[in-house]
Amino acid sequence: MRKYSVKLSAIVTLLFCLLWSVSYAIVPIPAADQSGPIAIVGAIIHIGNGQVIGDGVITFDEGIITGVGSASDNIDTRDHQIINSEGQHVYPGFILANTTLGLLEVGSIRATDDVNEAGDINASVRSAIAYNTDSELIPASRFNGILTAQVAPQGGLISGASSVFKLDGWNWEDAMLSEDVGLHLRWPALKQRSRNQQTGIFETTDNENYRAQVQLLSSLFQSAQTYSGSPLNLNLAAMQRLMNGAAKLFVHADQAKQIISAIRFAQSFD
Repeated sequence: MRKYSVKLSAIVTLLFCLLWSVSYAIVPIPAADQSGPIAIVGAIIHIGNGQVIGDGVITFDEGIITGVGSASDNIDTRDHQIINSEGQHVYPGFILANTTLGLLEVGSIRATDDVNEAGDINASVRSAIAYNTDSELIPASRFNGILTAQVAPQGGLISGASSVFKLDGWNWEDAMLSEDVGLHLRWPALKQRSRNQQTGIFETTDNENYRAQVQLLSSLFQSAQTYSGSPLNLNLAAMQRLMNGAAKLFVHADQAKQIISAIRFAQSFD
């Protein structure tokens, strides 16, 4: 009898631990859609350009701001749900640009890392479909005032396309604000740091592959300009939004000469 009671106790303990771990990982439930117009009154409003409005009024409907001003502006608040925020401060939400939020959870665990793809040319990679709304890093970002994020892939010369998300949604489609807004190009470095195999000291040396990498990018963009859709090439097809002006080119560069070279490259392709 004691043997069975010990086993039962162990099972109950294990079940409790599992339930505790699951409850700990629960992500906050996204807010419901706005059911009617809302007005925040009496607040101290920080516009974001340095202007501050005391005794302010903010109205919004269907998630869109419809009015911002002071009480003396007589903003129409009829049929609005009134939220009295007297003495409280209201700020615009921060926008986090060029982030891996939602793509990377724990850097040391490969299964939670959707940031980098193998290879140098990954124009067809899209952060949109990889964005994880269940990331535990998202609530922490929202708590610190970040409400919008441009989520971008990394790695290679052409990393892929970034999208802009609101940090409140059930899935990536629900959280999407602007899909595939730009293609990310990481301009080759003229210099690189590597460890000397003999001395073990890190040294700065010339990037021997620089010219070949620039030539690869030039060939890729030239092919994208003349691409007709056949035969199917996913990378060239993905670059058509860039070529027709539907998406922007984001260039990542650290050094002054890199930046100048990247600008000249972009100008050569209009």
